[in-house]
Amino acid sequence: MPSKTYKLNKYKILSHHLNNEYEYYNIRLFTLEVSTLGFVSDTDEFTAALGLSKLPNNVIQTIIWQALFNSFTIYCDRNNGTGANNPLIR
Repeated sequence: MPSKTYKLNKYKILSHHLNNEYEYYNIRLFTLEVSTLGFVSDTDEFTAALGLSKLPNNVIQTIIWQALFNSFTIYCDRNNGTGANNPLIR
């Protein structure tokens, strides 16, 4: 099963687990896929649903940087035993 399908299925019943004060809220599920190659999926449906304009490039760049940084930190942790070996953390 593709990752996106798995995650959509995992969170589609989120509304069944709301606290009582939020039980009548309408939940819409949106996904944002970010690859470690720097690709970001289309955000137009998400921003339109919120009544916002497109995400600014600096926000997209921050999302990409965070994905790369976290991926590299995971790599360092797996191969060196600690994220402290990540040269970006020092």
